Amino acid sequence: MKLGQNEGYIFSRSLLLQIQSALALLVYSALIFIVSCSDETSDRVVKPELPEEKKDTIDGYYVLKEKPLDTIKHYISGPWQLHYSYGGITGDIRINHHNSFMDFGTGDSVLWTRDGELYAHSPITWMKVVDIHGDSINLMHFDDKREYPYDWGVWGIKDDTLAFYDNANDGMAHVLSKID
Repeated sequence: MKLGQNEGYIFSRSLLLQIQSALALLVYSALIFIVSCSDETSDRVVKPELPEEKKDTIDGYYVLKEKPLDTIKHYISGPWQLHYSYGGITGDIRINHHNSFMDFGTGDSVLWTRDGELYAHSPITWMKVVDIHGDSINLMHFDDKREYPYDWGVWGIKDDTLAFYDNANDGMAHVLSKID
């Protein structure tokens, strides 16, 4: 069967339209990729400004527990890996946390995953209290997905290691490291 001139033209025009559509989709996808990789994103986490102040240290830790809330938020903001908790009723219980990650955003929320599962996604309520040790601190309160409450004091930071503590008689200390 021999194709006429008009039939060959229609086939070629249809093929040309398919190629143009594919190229337009490719260009559109490339633009989306370039824009999404830009440093100018509006939802980028920006650390709160750090006020100038004297840095009290104990065992190399910059002690944060009695510092202003803005200072605490500055140091805890962003993603962390929770490595272990230590203390408890006997004082020497150690719980290793494998694949446990926490992100405090700018210090106003917590997103906590354990073994890839969501464990807590909660706003942080900051309260000025006298802690179990008799110190006036900014206490971090949040709930896990079971609505179990956590009341943590921020002990301090040493290099890329952050330490929290439970505000309780049989509380545990929690040790995290910064994720870049």
